[in-house]
Amino acid sequence: MQHHVETRSERSREEHVLLADDDPSIRRGLAAVLEKAGLFVTQVSDGAEAVTEMEHSIFEVLVLDMMMPRVTGWQVIEWITANPKHKPRVVIVLTASDRKILYELDPEAVNAILFKPFDIQELAGYVAACCRGLRTAVPPPELTP
Repeated sequence: MQHHVETRSERSREEHVLLADDDPSIRRGLAAVLEKAGLFVTQVSDGAEAVTEMEHSIFEVLVLDMMMPRVTGWQVIEWITANPKHKPRVVIVLTASDRKILYELDPEAVNAILFKPFDIQELAGYVAACCRGLRTAVPPPELTP
């Protein structure tokens, strides 16, 4: 009996999440919850890796930490703006900075902002809803820019 191993190219965009955060505990915790919900998660630890992944794969959702080494979340947003064909349908940024970021991010590039610390289960629920195409899903108030 042969078992079929599903490849990345066989997965639909609707269930593919790119998780970019330099904090391994956030990456592991959020990825575990999303994978348990049946989503395919690609984890990267900085913005350079995120850009490389977006150049080679299609993602429904990008969860992006703004403060990472090498290439920051800010630089990833600039890259997405300059390369719109690679933009995931939903971009959620994670930040520990103050709320002035609400006025500094382009609403065309970013769909939601979540301030650290946050509830991983709540974020995972929102990401899963986005992946499943539930456009009627309303993000928690702290996710809305």
